[in-house]
Amino acid sequence: MTRAAVFVQWSSMVAYNLLGLTILAVPQIWKGFLQLEFSGRTEGYFRLQAVAQFELGFLYIIFARSKFDVPGGIPIRGPVLSKIVFVASFMVPQCLSGSLPLAYTIFYLSLDTLIALCTFVIWYCETENASVIQLAKDMMRLMLSGLPRRKSSVVVVICGAIQVPVGLTFVIKPSYIHNLLELDPFQGHAVGLLSAYFFVLFVHGTLSILGGTADGVSFNIACAFYRLAIGIPLLIILAVTGQIEVYLSVFAASLDLIFAVVILISLWFEGKLETVSPGKYN
Repeated sequence: MTRAAVFVQWSSMVAYNLLGLTILAVPQIWKGFLQLEFSGRTEGYFRLQAVAQFELGFLYIIFARSKFDVPGGIPIRGPVLSKIVFVASFMVPQCLSGSLPLAYTIFYLSLDTLIALCTFVIWYCETENASVIQLAKDMMRLMLSGLPRRKSSVVVVICGAIQVPVGLTFVIKPSYIHNLLELDPFQGHAVGLLSAYFFVLFVHGTLSILGGTADGVSFNIACAFYRLAIGIPLLIILAVTGQIEVYLSVFAASLDLIFAVVILISLWFEGKLETVSPGKYN
């Protein structure tokens, strides 16, 4: 593993996994720090966002540890630009509209920007002829390289391509999902945190497109695993404990289940589930 990959692994574990777990377990400790108003479904949606955040950390860890069929570890550098551009594009309008508090916006925007910049600096220091222009060129070359060789990678790309517009639609228009699933009236910062959940799902989709295009079988397996082992169980728990509406849980869990099953079927046809041993990445 390169130093950039090691940094991505450990920073994701702390910034996404550990932080997500604390929000899930004791969201009250973050309430004052992030200036959140826990009324209506705000606390439940905060936990829901933490589920997606924890899943994102898991994906980044697998992303960092996987060996892709592309030169130079290009996928590791992909999230650098997306962290800065996408997060700012989401956070700033949400804050200006009052959907999310200023403290929440500053915290997450600073966190993602710091991780992105540190990743870039580490990559820059260990890579010959590195530059921002080279970074952009490498990413464009990867995205324009055509469909990947593995069928499971193609499926992962397709799942990501579906997840991106779905997530983006509900980020821009949370009223659509509110009316579709007949959710409770938005109170406090509920609308902003529900949008944040779908924004993280949007990021999941972009990462799936990037990882699928790079054609790494371990990443493909992880895309099915996190949905079945992390996402669906936690969504069910949130619904059973009354943290989120049952219809919202069913909607999100159903999407996860469909994506996971389709990916697993493609992996089964490839015979990769039997040939890739646990802990081995290829």
